[in-house]
Amino acid sequence: MGILSIVMSLLFALGGILLGIAGILYANELQKESGLDYKTERIVAVVGIVLSALNWIVGIILHMS
Repeated sequence: MGILSIVMSLLFALGGILLGIAGILYANELQKESGLDYKTERIVAVVGIVLSALNWIVGIILHMS
């Protein structure tokens, strides 16, 4: 879901944020079940959220100018 959030962040900011949050929640759930470390998955999801937020801010700035 983290990779999808990065792709969606470039196309549709809200979709990227939602997929990033879902990716973080899913990685946390899998870590609790299996005991493995899902650090990379969480990092990719956070990158998707940050890119979505930046895309959203740039869109608002361009819309207002």
